[in-house]
Amino acid sequence: GYKNGVWTAFKGKIKKYEETYKKGSLSKGTGWNDAGESFSYKEIKTDAYYKNRENGGVRKYVGKKFNSNTAGVAGEIFVNFLVTKEGLVKEVNIIRGLTVDYNTEVKKILSEMKGWTPAKIRGEAYNSTYSLNLRFTE
Repeated sequence: GYKNGVWTAFKGKIKKYEETYKKGSLSKGTGWNDAGESFSYKEIKTDAYYKNRENGGVRKYVGKKFNSNTAGVAGEIFVNFLVTKEGLVKEVNIIRGLTVDYNTEVKKILSEMKGWTPAKIRGEAYNSTYSLNLRFTE
């Protein structure tokens, strides 16, 4: 019952992707977009990530850049934002915030972030939403 060998998918008469499997695991793939550009991949889907896939990289970045004159505020800020297929951060939305100062500072820091790797499906980058909760202590 495992996929094995070469698997090809078409949209009409246009080849969309070709994948090679060994014992059910994807070993390599090539996908094509509507413009005919090809994309090589080893995972069907990857999520957007900052710098490397290390957990907490975004939190560490915000912690280093965070500068607020408000002291003694503790709690969490829940935020989501768009990571574009170019790797830029756009449309930062505070879902649940703390204070106006904290919310403004978090929005500013995230909007200026560089170094994102966009999410990909079959090697082709696409716009995706990233959710984050930030915990602040006194």
